[in-house]
Amino acid sequence: MRQQPERPAFQRTQSERAAGGLPDDLSDQEKIAQPYARQLSSEHHVDAALYSVAERAFGHRGLVEIAYLTGTLPYRLRTVERV
Repeated sequence: MRQQPERPAFQRTQSERAAGGLPDDLSDQEKIAQPYARQLSSEHHVDAALYSVAERAFGHRGLVEIAYLTGTLPYRLRTVERV
């Protein structure tokens, strides 16, 4: 039997996300931003389907802002911890 390919996080059901997915109380935009930021920070790229959905939700400038925040947050947190 052929196994179904894994769907992107933003398309998974609640039970599929339970193992490490999204909280149930996120807004529609947060449900897009969270997997976008997670994929960007862990894989250093975003798959085409998620990028397309995120671009429609946030526009190009919004995606640049998410990328900036995703990329700089660990450094800012280290600075806060030192203070």
